[in-house]
Amino acid sequence: HWLADCRARLPAYTVDGYEDKVDHFLVWWSGVADWKRHELGAADLQQFARWLATAPRAAGQPPLARNSQRDVLRRLRQCLRWSFQRRYLLIDVSAWVPVLAPGRRQRRAATVEELRRLLVAGGQALDPLRDQAALALLIQTGMRRAELGSIHVETITMAADWSGTLRVVGKRTVANPTGERVVAFDAFAGSRLAPYLDAHGWPDGPLLRNEAGAPVSLRTIDRIVERAAERAGLSDVIQGCHDLRRAFVTHFRRRNRGEDYDRILQMQVGHASAAVTSIYDLADESDLADVIRGPLC
Repeated sequence: HWLADCRARLPAYTVDGYEDKVDHFLVWWSGVADWKRHELGAADLQQFARWLATAPRAAGQPPLARNSQRDVLRRLRQCLRWSFQRRYLLIDVSAWVPVLAPGRRQRRAATVEELRRLLVAGGQALDPLRDQAALALLIQTGMRRAELGSIHVETITMAADWSGTLRVVGKRTVANPTGERVVAFDAFAGSRLAPYLDAHGWPDGPLLRNEAGAPVSLRTIDRIVERAAERAGLSDVIQGCHDLRRAFVTHFRRRNRGEDYDRILQMQVGHASAAVTSIYDLADESDLADVIRGPLC
């Protein structure tokens, strides 16, 4: 009922993300509900939080990252609060859901060589054209996972050199209440996108589709990245789509320094604030050596 209410108010890709998060709770509850006599208490939600920290996402996959665990608990808390407000629950139990501190994983941006290895690994998938097109767009544009899933074929404009633009639906803000914006892609991304489009010849509709022709879910996009990272031996560096977004921002700033370029970057990744874009910049010691010069140099 909560998800249905959300779908009446929010973009489909947003609610798909909510559904993906609360599904973790449903999986856990299906395994313990019988012996708990279908009674949920505060201690049980503490147990669920501990389970999240160790439960693998899929066979052979590592557990959810700390910040992903926090997001699962946040959405569950939101669902329970809504249930009380709509009188499905007699008391507000949302406060029972634990609040985790943010994760502090030491991140570094994937190198250019590692990103190339990831793209090659995408070509070993069951649907190599689709997976390489998806990976190339994530790597070369810095767009979000949900934005990639929102692309429709008819919004893509491609020049003779394979560079171009496309329209995505991203986060809604006061400045952009629809969430729609234009993203540019270079010839490298276009060279991976064009064979996928040519192979199917769709005149319109979702860009990324499964074997049945239906649009892929956000979880499928996650799996495209995760499986390619596993095949490439990069699971410790690239754990999800956002790591590719961080890599894009970091490498763009290394190549293009200055406020004018920062403004263009901010437009490309869809941030209302330059300060937010800076959070994605994983500059390290090598960047200091590249740019720092004393007064006598």
